Amino acid sequence: MPVCLPPRPPRDSSPCPIIPALTALLALVAIAVGPGLDPLASNAQAQTASAASGPLDLITAEPFDELTLIDNVTVRIEPVYPRPLPPFDLEEYRRLQRRNQNLPEAQRVPLPDVKLIISLKEGEVRDFETDRTKIKQLIYFEDRILDEARSRLRARDFARAFELLMRLKRLAPNWEGLDQVYNQLLFEEGVQCARTNQLDRGVRLLFELRSRQPDYPGLRDELANAYRVRISRLLEAEDYAESRRLLEFARSIDPQAPQIAETEQRFLKRAQELAAKARGLTGLAKLDTISQALELWPDLEGGPELFREAFEVAPLLDVLVIDHPRIITPFPTSPPGQRVADLLYRPLLAEASEEAARGQRGDQLAELVEKQEIGRKLLITLRSGLEWSDGRRPVSADDVAMALADLADPTLGGPGNARWARIFERAVILNPRQVELRLARTTFKPEWWLTTRIGPAHSDRSIKDESRVALSRRPPPITNGVFKQTARDLGLLTADAATPPPGTPAPKIARVRETVATDPAEALAALQTGRAVLLEHLPPDLTTEVAQHPRLRLGTYEIPVVHLIALDGRNPVLRNRTLRRGMSLALDRANLMEETILRRPRANREQPADGPFPTVSYANAPPDQVDPLEYDPLLAKMLVAAGKRELAGQTVRLTLEYPALPEVRVVIPRIVEAWAKTGVQVTPLEKPWSDLEERLARGERFDLAYRVTTCRDAMFDAGPILCPGFDAPDSTDALQSVVSPRILQLLLTLEQAGDLPTATQLAQRLDIECRDELAVLPLWQLNRHYAWHQRLLGPQPTMTSLYQGIATWEVQPWNPRER
Repeated sequence: MPVCLPPRPPRDSSPCPIIPALTALLALVAIAVGPGLDPLASNAQAQTASAASGPLDLITAEPFDELTLIDNVTVRIEPVYPRPLPPFDLEEYRRLQRRNQNLPEAQRVPLPDVKLIISLKEGEVRDFETDRTKIKQLIYFEDRILDEARSRLRARDFARAFELLMRLKRLAPNWEGLDQVYNQLLFEEGVQCARTNQLDRGVRLLFELRSRQPDYPGLRDELANAYRVRISRLLEAEDYAESRRLLEFARSIDPQAPQIAETEQRFLKRAQELAAKARGLTGLAKLDTISQALELWPDLEGGPELFREAFEVAPLLDVLVIDHPRIITPFPTSPPGQRVADLLYRPLLAEASEEAARGQRGDQLAELVEKQEIGRKLLITLRSGLEWSDGRRPVSADDVAMALADLADPTLGGPGNARWARIFERAVILNPRQVELRLARTTFKPEWWLTTRIGPAHSDRSIKDESRVALSRRPPPITNGVFKQTARDLGLLTADAATPPPGTPAPKIARVRETVATDPAEALAALQTGRAVLLEHLPPDLTTEVAQHPRLRLGTYEIPVVHLIALDGRNPVLRNRTLRRGMSLALDRANLMEETILRRPRANREQPADGPFPTVSYANAPPDQVDPLEYDPLLAKMLVAAGKRELAGQTVRLTLEYPALPEVRVVIPRIVEAWAKTGVQVTPLEKPWSDLEERLARGERFDLAYRVTTCRDAMFDAGPILCPGFDAPDSTDALQSVVSPRILQLLLTLEQAGDLPTATQLAQRLDIECRDELAVLPLWQLNRHYAWHQRLLGPQPTMTSLYQGIATWEVQPWNPRER
């Protein structure tokens, strides 16, 4: 191993030695075999011939040093050690030699050790003992690489220079000159990129150099120029928020740079132009324009007053969300889709309760729902005055009948729901406000099916895949909710308040703007400063910070979520119960939850899961009937091996799809690692939350899927929890994805339950048998949290959904100077 020594002084070009015995030996060999044939000379000739055969690739070549003796014989040798050799002063060494010659032995000064063992790279005789006084020059392999990197830099071959420096870093990370040349590479390549069409790469390289050597000559000027160009491009694209962020950062690098002063003047001028334009506008247009002006220049004279004036007329609610659905539809199949549907559509019934059926809930379409013939016939009366967002006509019985028919028959263009298709018989339009709904059989709580939303009969009702159409060009959906979509782009959805029904007050919020925030820390920072006022999803490890913040409020969704891993029984490997047991036993649920996800003490209702249903559900079996899922890595490994033998030695390779949620991202590597130790090879694959759930709901095939499930009513939610494609059309063969025939039998029996006691008994039986059959792999039960800023008035500490009661919320103006 190299010995770490103080930086060596400049090399002395004086000759260095071979000890006299070796010199005499070489002389004897030379006399015996003839002139020009001594071992070192012979090897030098052979190596010269070898080198002439082609150029040397220092990136792939084996390390070597180049030694030149005092007789100018040059040979390649194995790397000498220590590297570099200790400093050696030949003149001082000879002076000590001369002094010692005239002194008694007891008074002589010890001489430095000049012996050096060298090994030639080629030749029959390779090992020699040398004397540093007989060596003229020693070129280290590391110095050869460094010289070549400098040459490549002069030729502007940055890629090759970088490869050479990486080879040197692997060989000797602390080699003298490495950092200097690497910094030179960062500067020269960064400047070239910043002055051409690779501005972002150039800024990144220069910023890396700044982190390594902030005072590098010329760095501040080049960074200021690069940021000036980048900010100018953002200004031209009207990305004011990002351009302002970059200006603040550039100012922190060098506040006195003339480029910064020039850019600030451009910001001020543009902000003044926007403020002047805003004074001639009204409503939301005025708010948008003055907001842009203050994004550019928060200290704009008169800006905050103009913003407050516009905000009071058109209050804006900025919401940070995890994801947006691919398609906005009244029949959502993912949590993000459900959230957007809550905002844009009113359901027939707000909830499956007698209160809602009697029309005592104002946030629904139905005025009255009457049950007849023991629930096989439902008479639905609609509220009057509810208009569709396109303003063409009010919501009518035609819309309800058409939507319920579409839901039963996917061939009509709707999404299709297999369970609804099995009980739906027909919908009869009695008059513009009344629909008679007939069911094929009596069912428990038929009003649950009326909690669905409906779309307009006068539009194209088919759900189209518009993935090839830019979001900003897709027509907004025709909706009937408190808000209507007005704009959509990548990561952004804007909805304005819709015209309220007669006699109903208008929402106090004029616009809701949802922005996708993928970084939890950035989202929380935006909430703390008031730039956003509502956060849809707060990772569990950030709840303590929010609870302690004086301007933030922490909320908890009413029903805890259960994290589980769904299994697709259409893969024969996963039908092996022994293998499933091994995979379950490999997971240390308690430690994974506490150390990786929570990173704080457990709160109420947070615990490892022993089944698919939350503890607050009537389907959750009593603890004395269900044992906790154990952790036993040794038994897990044995069961996986046994499962493989049952599968005739088949290699188990699976794909685990998981949603892009912060708490899921951090735990997935630990789960994959635990399974790898048992012999199960799993490849993780991240998906947007909405895309994953929508794909599963369509009945598409998968291996393993990490899901975050909510169970509001076990009788209706058990099927989709245990079989993601339970409601998919029969043509998808989704029911075959249930890994256990017994569980599938119980699910189909539960669907037929006609009363609450029977449904409760069957649901608890499902919970008990899922523990043994492992139809899914339960992980943990967690509270799901949201947060809001104190300037938002209306959200409650506990809500069933994010936008519960939004029609009555109020948002106070934001002072843009609070950054």
